[in-house]
Amino acid sequence: MTTAYIDTPLREKTLQKISQNYYLDVSLTCQKVEQGIVLPYRGVYQGKTAGGVIDNAGVFIDNSGLHENHSGDYPFLQSEVEYSEDTAIYIGMLFPIWGHCLTDCLKKLWFLGTAEGKALLQQGCKLVCVVMMGDKFAFSQTFRDLLATLNVNLDQIEVVKQPTRYKTIYIPDDALQRKGEDIYHTSAFAQLRNRIIENISDSSCKTYDKVYFSRARFQQGKQDIGEKQIERVFRYLGYKIVYPETLSFAEQVRSLRHCTHFASTEGSISHNAMFCRKGTKVCIIRKGAYLNNYQFMINHLCELEVTYVDAHLSILVDKDRVWNGPFFLYANRNLLQFAKLPTALNGFSMHAFKKYMQKAYAKQKEQILFSDYYMKRLLDELSVTYFESNLLKHLFRSLCRCNLHLGVFVCKLLHKS
Repeated sequence: MTTAYIDTPLREKTLQKISQNYYLDVSLTCQKVEQGIVLPYRGVYQGKTAGGVIDNAGVFIDNSGLHENHSGDYPFLQSEVEYSEDTAIYIGMLFPIWGHCLTDCLKKLWFLGTAEGKALLQQGCKLVCVVMMGDKFAFSQTFRDLLATLNVNLDQIEVVKQPTRYKTIYIPDDALQRKGEDIYHTSAFAQLRNRIIENISDSSCKTYDKVYFSRARFQQGKQDIGEKQIERVFRYLGYKIVYPETLSFAEQVRSLRHCTHFASTEGSISHNAMFCRKGTKVCIIRKGAYLNNYQFMINHLCELEVTYVDAHLSILVDKDRVWNGPFFLYANRNLLQFAKLPTALNGFSMHAFKKYMQKAYAKQKEQILFSDYYMKRLLDELSVTYFESNLLKHLFRSLCRCNLHLGVFVCKLLHKS
């Protein structure tokens, strides 16, 4: 890890997180609950994610929510409860965001590969779950393909939409467990990840040594303003720019298994590093001033060689959900130093920044949190870009944003002269 690429506010904490051991040495079990009730997701109640399973005495079962110690039940009417004579295996609270599909949506599936789990399925036991976002939840084809590698068919899974009492509910322990804000992996999760890789379908897609996964063409990627600049830097460094939504799941995994260098912005897309080989050099472009604890766990699980680069000026954030964006990305000093490019190629654009500000303010209004550190950074960028530059310099910087190779060439000429 090179500290030069991490901004001051998160430098010390990032280095501490990177040095942690995220392995949890525990033996997982499966709890059997008679006459338990599965409660569908109901948002947040008393500060906790609401939904999961309660036993026949009405006591909430902690590992049935999204996270341990972060979930709970909520009041409901007995008249709402549906009754089922079925036996069910509860596979958790599923979340349609891809990063959660790779982590939280999988963490109970280890049980289905055990002798007990297989026997229950052969006996006609149902698979049940609850989902976040209610009716907005949709299983993507990519997630379907991922589950298929574990011999799980989505048509087998019953999504509980009303409080439902089952004759018997089996609740497997989580193979990923949250303690405080940190996420820990178990050997069962590592085995699950390996099974996915081993069972991936054949793919003949072309592979590359250096791969950059981009969100720039993804609909939700519009929250990441400026990623095209990040693409240009990595293209200059010899990376193949890949838009993962254009590939099948098998093609994505094949790309990741064959590369020696992987890069992406931080978030769901960087969690794809879970399929990289041990020792892969991974560059994570951080687009906001917050810590993604899932990524630290994945880095440790897969034994990756990871470098973090803070390449953003996201001065407005949602104080309750800082990871929601929007974000402002650009080729800043950190990224240019990482790429060994002249700092004169700084890509700050006031036009793009205005677009970010308009989107961020319109989205957040009542709960905006300003970052003093990045406000000062903004003033510095404005000073260098406009107030201290003549027209010729301004034109040069604009040209460099469009053609990085030309900018490097001009910088070398100026240096020689």
